[in-house]
Amino acid sequence: MNNSALHLSKQIIAALNSNSISYCYWKNNHDLMKSLAGEDDWDLLINKDHYSSFMRVIHSLGFKEAYNPKIYFPFISHFYGLDVETGKFLHLHVHLKIITGESHTKNYHLPLEKMILDNTISHPSGCKLPQPEVELIIFVLRYYIKISCIPGAILIWKRNRAFHEEFSAIYRNVDLNKTHTLLNSYFQYISVRFFSEMIDGYIRKRTFRKRALIGLKLRWKLSSLCRLGVVGSFVARYYQIVYRLMNKLTFKEKKFLVTGGSIIAITGLDATGKSTITSELQRWLNAHFNTRFLHVGRPKARLETLLFRAVLWLKKTKGVNSESPATELKKQSIIFAIRYLILAYERFQLLKIANRLRANGYIVICDRYPSLNLGKMDSPRIGKVNNNTLVKFMGRIEDKLYKTMPVPDAIYNLKIPVDVAIKRNQLRVKDDKETDEQLRCRYDENSDLCYNALSFEVIDTSREFQVVMKELKEKIWVKL
Repeated sequence: MNNSALHLSKQIIAALNSNSISYCYWKNNHDLMKSLAGEDDWDLLINKDHYSSFMRVIHSLGFKEAYNPKIYFPFISHFYGLDVETGKFLHLHVHLKIITGESHTKNYHLPLEKMILDNTISHPSGCKLPQPEVELIIFVLRYYIKISCIPGAILIWKRNRAFHEEFSAIYRNVDLNKTHTLLNSYFQYISVRFFSEMIDGYIRKRTFRKRALIGLKLRWKLSSLCRLGVVGSFVARYYQIVYRLMNKLTFKEKKFLVTGGSIIAITGLDATGKSTITSELQRWLNAHFNTRFLHVGRPKARLETLLFRAVLWLKKTKGVNSESPATELKKQSIIFAIRYLILAYERFQLLKIANRLRANGYIVICDRYPSLNLGKMDSPRIGKVNNNTLVKFMGRIEDKLYKTMPVPDAIYNLKIPVDVAIKRNQLRVKDDKETDEQLRCRYDENSDLCYNALSFEVIDTSREFQVVMKELKEKIWVKL
């Protein structure tokens, strides 16, 4: 495992320290290097008096707030920042109060904020951590609250080794007399004697039942610090358990960005890398955020267009009949118009879905997008055929459909020299791929396409793939 700190981790620590912001990385500090490397979340406690300054710092570093409406705890926010060099996201859990306890409800507000922020030490990275004595108090309280409820007890049983490693890392550096002093000064809800009983129960490895009974006794002592009543806590806990299980199996919901949804389109001619790039972007974003992928170039058939598609396929396989050339040309132009009207309709309906997803907070990644160039790639086609009234009528419908398609937030148009595209195409494994001459003609016909988008940029994909992805990720993150 590579635990080297990300450049963004170093930046945020330096910025928090240089701006004299009162903060602390307050739990799971034995795994801090994993968090600095972007492999785990950060749990940051921020002095509420410094919250505005903290927000200015993280916004200056490109962090964005995100949320899951089904999983919400008060005084806890989520922020994501992009480490440009690696393409990894840094995930901050920002706490203004210590809301903790059972994993699924975090039903306790433990008023430990002042104790934590008044008693910090510096990690070699510069990050502020609680003193070991403070860490011990936090660990013991959280451990016994968890073990005294069934879901928490199961979690501890599954992660017993991790809990033991964390306790050992803390306890070896603790001065118990100082711990007792801190309890008397900052947290008088439990006595030093009872705290010693909890420590003794853990070190001597009392039976699971005895430790659970100690946990129930702790809950009784902390009952005035509960956020929810007995019934409310029970309902919230098992609602969260059911939701999280269903989400893992079926819903697959992630977080939404507070800045809202976006439609991001990747366009370009053949062999520019559209499919590979859109797949990588969808994988990258979907790891944390609600993301959908749509292929606008070749939309799937809809129920209402299946019959028309079938008729067109039959016409195509039937071939040329014995009628006069004029009659045949007229029929072919009508078939041409029907084909592209169906395509326009399917694209219109697909992009209606994209717009609906965007309005509901989703990030939509599109492979291709309609252009404004009549008769060229991904654009209206029927308007170039003007030989009869019916075709003209269908052309007007097609034009209306394209003009009312939603405008994307950003289009990134991939470009490479045609000779490079031909070499790449020769290496591609693809059914019915274009010949060198077909590809050259396609480039000649469809160069310099125009698009309607809130933001449009050209990306040179003749460079190494990693270089291109680094540039694209940075640009897209800024736009989201």
